[in-house]
Amino acid sequence: MTAIVLEGTEPIIQWAIAGVAGGGVSATIQSATVATRGLSSTFTFGLGNSAVATGENVARLH
Repeated sequence: MTAIVLEGTEPIIQWAIAGVAGGGVSATIQSATVATRGLSSTFTFGLGNSAVATGENVARLH
């Protein structure tokens, strides 16, 4: 989506910025997933991980 917003700029700059922005968003989401699974494992002794995984899958669909 970032590449579309930057339409009109030089293609190499457009795709470089889109890659950096996409990587940042991806890293943030992955960090939240790791933290959530860590907390789930700690407080439920791993029994809540299936609920966390189900929640992740449902969130992915929206």
